[in-house]
Amino acid sequence: MSNCTLLSGFVAALLGYGSACSYIQFEKGPYVIRDSFVVYSAQEDVTFFAWQLRGDARNSAVSFELWQDGEYVAIDLQETAFAAAPYKCESSRWCYQYQVPGRHEIPQTVAPIRSVHDHEGVYRGPAALSFDTGETFSIRPIGLERNTAIDATRTDWFAENKVPMQRDFEWQITDFTAGDCSAVAPESWQTLGQRIELDHTWTQDDDGKCLAVRPRHRDSHGTIIYRRFLPSAETAWESQSYAPGREDSPNVYGILLDLEIPNAERCDQVKQWLSSNLDSELGKRGEVDFLGVYTRVSATTGQPLSGCEQAPFADYPVVQMVRDSLAVQTRYAPQPVRILWVYVNNIDAPPSDRIQTQIQQLLAAPDQEDGLNTYSWAIGSNSVLALAPWDATTGWRALSDRTFLADIRSFAQRTLPFVTMDHRADTEVSISAPEGRNPRFFKVCHATPWPIDAVGISPGSPPEYDRSSPHAPWPTGNLPFYTISPPEQFLLPAAEYVPRRVEIVLEVCERFCDNRFRDLQGNDHESWKNPTGSSAMEACQWQLQPQ
Repeated sequence: MSNCTLLSGFVAALLGYGSACSYIQFEKGPYVIRDSFVVYSAQEDVTFFAWQLRGDARNSAVSFELWQDGEYVAIDLQETAFAAAPYKCESSRWCYQYQVPGRHEIPQTVAPIRSVHDHEGVYRGPAALSFDTGETFSIRPIGLERNTAIDATRTDWFAENKVPMQRDFEWQITDFTAGDCSAVAPESWQTLGQRIELDHTWTQDDDGKCLAVRPRHRDSHGTIIYRRFLPSAETAWESQSYAPGREDSPNVYGILLDLEIPNAERCDQVKQWLSSNLDSELGKRGEVDFLGVYTRVSATTGQPLSGCEQAPFADYPVVQMVRDSLAVQTRYAPQPVRILWVYVNNIDAPPSDRIQTQIQQLLAAPDQEDGLNTYSWAIGSNSVLALAPWDATTGWRALSDRTFLADIRSFAQRTLPFVTMDHRADTEVSISAPEGRNPRFFKVCHATPWPIDAVGISPGSPPEYDRSSPHAPWPTGNLPFYTISPPEQFLLPAAEYVPRRVEIVLEVCERFCDNRFRDLQGNDHESWKNPTGSSAMEACQWQLQPQ
């Protein structure tokens, strides 16, 4: 009979169940040691032991023994250099620790720690993971918050290597004299936390100070390490904004009449209605400069027609219309102006090819005349509106149709005035110092929605520093500036113009600018003036928070 049959039969008989054979895996009891570590630190000349039990173990029912000199010896967890009561750690297990001075040799075949239960007896421990490290802890002090505090920046080998170990550390400040750190005062140790508050007067010492740190040892014999530290860069920052101005163009417009109205009285009524309403609605959007009403010119008499007759051999005075456009732009210079041409046609049929060519010549005039800007608006039937690439269109309706005037009013509201952003690529945007600060150097840490192009310290002169510069000196007697290149907005219809506001974060440094600093995200940098591994002028104590 197989062992499986014997075992399954025994279990079945014991529990009163039918016999069956299956794989049986026994779970380790709560008092069996798990994850045992042995770490020797050359820096402290101490061997550290760490191990774990399952979370349901009762600490009052178990003790531990350490392998020493060929045998297991009972140990007291409180009688050790860095004593710690059992504590819950990873996966809700119980964690334990013990230390002995010097290098404690353990044969590879021997478990360094074993557990002893009050009633169940000895549980042999597992082999340990062994480590030999030269340095168990270190510090690299750095000043915080304009040097009113420091962070020891303590590193811990146990935490970095995920070996459970609990102990406290102590600190004190000593002088740095004659190229060395002064000795500690035995009565001056204080518990080391995340930050150490200091009187700001310590920064008056040109040689800096020393930070002494040691682990809190039961007999006050913990290894002491000293590190000299200097004041960190003292900075201040603030947001500053710049809104490019907007320049509204005067509403300069001319009307091209191309109507077909045989009745002279009705013709005058329509022309009067158009002129009156166009002038009124366009005038509500700003200053108006009316070029006039342009009609076809008779080929036989050379006189302008009424505008209500589409004679086959009558042409528009395109050359004169272009001259009038250039003249009005010259009059307003250097203010930019865009000429609005309003073409009006009430016939549900396209004009002749001859007239279409003349309209296209008028609209194409900016391509031949430098500085001329035009905008075309057609009022007519669908066949007229489909002829040319008009900038805007409105359908012709009876004058009594209220929607006709409403559409004219809507066009004026959307389109006028034509707006230009008052900003050039060489515009110098002044930078002011944060209130109450006396800067020696500055950086433009952040700009939105566009990055800065360059910064300068001599107004009226080309910018001296581009974005790759690590910093710029604060000038004496004037304000520094920066330049940006926002997308151009030139003579845009009113509804298309987008007001812009540029926000920058300015940081100034007042003292210790060559020294280290910590940014707001907790990253330490070697020098505020000359950072490494960073994007030059954007490497500030202020830092953009990640989204």
